[in-house]
Amino acid sequence: MKTNNIVKIAAIAFTASALVSTAYAERHGKSMFGRIDTDGDGLVSQQEFQERGSDRFEKMDTDGDGTVTLDEVDAKIAEKIAERQTTMAARQEEMQVRIKERFTSADQNEDGIVTEEELQLSEFSRIDSNADGFLSKEELKDARLKRKGHRKQQRREKGGAS
Repeated sequence: MKTNNIVKIAAIAFTASALVSTAYAERHGKSMFGRIDTDGDGLVSQQEFQERGSDRFEKMDTDGDGTVTLDEVDAKIAEKIAERQTTMAARQEEMQVRIKERFTSADQNEDGIVTEEELQLSEFSRIDSNADGFLSKEELKDARLKRKGHRKQQRREKGGAS
């Protein structure tokens, strides 16, 4: 009876995982879909879906006995949480360094306070790469791309930690 309950719990966990994967695929589009649609026909067959589930099952089956226990599920969840906490701690440190650098740069009179004017001047100067006192379309585009690049890098790091 206890084994039957464990199998039911594992089945529920895998179903939930599949639903989350489907929702993720909807949000992230072609990249996730492309990984599941292995034959490239634009549709995910039951076989393709089950193959994806088999990969997940094998990852959960840490002792390789062909079954998954609740302890294995708990251990895998704890592992993922630990990975994410490590990633978040590193991001927080990086963010604190960037904030301090930007604050120090913006605090032009070094009084420990940043006024709106100081902030705007600092941001303008950061974007005005040729220091001509004007922002060209190219400078604004570069600033936007740098910001986007930074966000993409964060998403890649997050995806790599999943």
